[in-house]
Amino acid sequence: MEAQYVGSGYHTALFNEFESYSHIAQLEPFIKDIDFACFVGRGLSGTIPASILAYRMNKKLLIVRKEAEKTASHAYSLLEGWLVASYIIVDDFISQGDTMRAILMHVTNAHQNANLPPPIFKAILLTKTESSSFKDLFNDIPIIGA
Repeated sequence: MEAQYVGSGYHTALFNEFESYSHIAQLEPFIKDIDFACFVGRGLSGTIPASILAYRMNKKLLIVRKEAEKTASHAYSLLEGWLVASYIIVDDFISQGDTMRAILMHVTNAHQNANLPPPIFKAILLTKTESSSFKDLFNDIPIIGA
């Protein structure tokens, strides 16, 4: 039997190995000169490209789960991965800003709980079209669009 994609079609490119890797490889030049230690993502649209970029660029990875995933699955922690000094947040686009706010809050809280210095967010990397209406929403964190 030949594999057949199921779903809404929204993430089709992420599941096509060639499209996904070539698209994500095109994002690397936007961030190659930024000094940071870890990619952070949430949900499929952030975690998949963050994972690929972390592997390709030899960086750490942090996944921020959604609250429902913490209680509805085997995942007992909202964060999985590495707490480091500096991060680039990865997602597809910014709609309402809720994902970015959740990432900022959960990572900051984790740093406080671990008695670490506050995290430094170097950029928000968007894998789809950039939303210019959010340029000033996240405390001067640069938003880099594909």
